[in-house]
Amino acid sequence: MSAFAWSQIEQLVQQGRPVHEKNLTGLVANARTLCNAVFSQCDLRGSDWQHATLTGVTFIDCNLQGALFHKAMLERATFSDCDLQNAIWHESTLLQTTFAQCQLTNSGWHGASIEKSGIFKCALQQSQWNNARLVRVALTECKLDHSCWRGLRVEQSVVTDADLRTLDLDGLSAKACVFIDANLANKDLRGLVMQSCTLRSADFTAANLCGLDFTGTNVSDAVFNQAVLDGIIAPNIMLAGARFSQCSARSA
Repeated sequence: MSAFAWSQIEQLVQQGRPVHEKNLTGLVANARTLCNAVFSQCDLRGSDWQHATLTGVTFIDCNLQGALFHKAMLERATFSDCDLQNAIWHESTLLQTTFAQCQLTNSGWHGASIEKSGIFKCALQQSQWNNARLVRVALTECKLDHSCWRGLRVEQSVVTDADLRTLDLDGLSAKACVFIDANLANKDLRGLVMQSCTLRSADFTAANLCGLDFTGTNVSDAVFNQAVLDGIIAPNIMLAGARFSQCSARSA
């Protein structure tokens, strides 16, 4: 997009008017700074926001397929009903940012940092979160099938409808998190860290929990039938109502 086109965006923002129904495919906003802009029903496929600083920016019903947000800084941003399939967020920083009913399948979040933010009713299938960090994030009613959480660090966050059976959880570290309706049946959870978490009524049927760190975690009413618990680390664990049948628990 031309520099003139960008100046038009800035002019609309200065006038307090939304950027509405514009064809902005391939927009180059690399390293730009933008505050309090509203994009509504815009075509932003393949747009480049790398290293950009976006504060108070709102995207409503926009097509952002394949958009690049590598190392971008977003604060108080909102994405509502947007198509963000294949978008790249590697090493980005998001503060107080909200995603609501967005398509985020195949999105990449390697090394991203997200704090005090919410991701609600979004499609996150096959998304990649390698070595990302989530702090005080609400991840609710999202579709997570076949996503990669390898090396993901999650702190003081809430995950609802947590069917994690198809996820790659290798190296996951979760501290002071709440997992609601967690299904981890048949999962290989060896060596993971899940400290001071709440996993009430979680399903660990036939899961391998060897060496898992459950320090201070609440697994009341959870199901551990046929689980492998060898070497589990579990001081101060809460087990009221938990069910154990045909488990292996050597040196636990």
